[in-house]
Amino acid sequence: RLYGLAPEHSSAAVPGGIYTREASERTFERLQQLAREALQAGWSVVVDATFLHAAARRPFMQLAQQVSAPFVIVSCRVEQGQLEQRLRLRSERGDDASEAGIEVMRAQLQQQEPFTEAERAALIPVDLSAADDRPDSAASSALPGALSAFLARVCGEGAGEQGA
Repeated sequence: RLYGLAPEHSSAAVPGGIYTREASERTFERLQQLAREALQAGWSVVVDATFLHAAARRPFMQLAQQVSAPFVIVSCRVEQGQLEQRLRLRSERGDDASEAGIEVMRAQLQQQEPFTEAERAALIPVDLSAADDRPDSAASSALPGALSAFLARVCGEGAGEQGA
């Protein structure tokens, strides 16, 4: 949407592409604007992005503090070889809107910065090794389990048992 593209259309026509530093900065600025508007309107917000750099994550943590909203980082982990296999299969199927292939993934892994101490305190690690790309895969149970464990740790035993 930010570049005037329909969800399934190629970004090949976007000058410079959508996986550049400038494109990422523009995307994160828009995400922050939308998150701020939604939080100020009283909505809960999930920002789904790679967040490779602490400088990209920091404004969202600060925004949550400014509006007294809870802040968590859900960090999904899978071995690189498994990621590459999934990306190959996804590319072969041709049914995914993402154009980020193996080369983009490798570049992202090289650029990824470790979490800061403050971010580690808000971290919910989720191992998606057993998951695949289907919505009914193990990911559908891994994430709620991790969220429930986090809520129990932060809010006390029994929190999150009602379904997060």
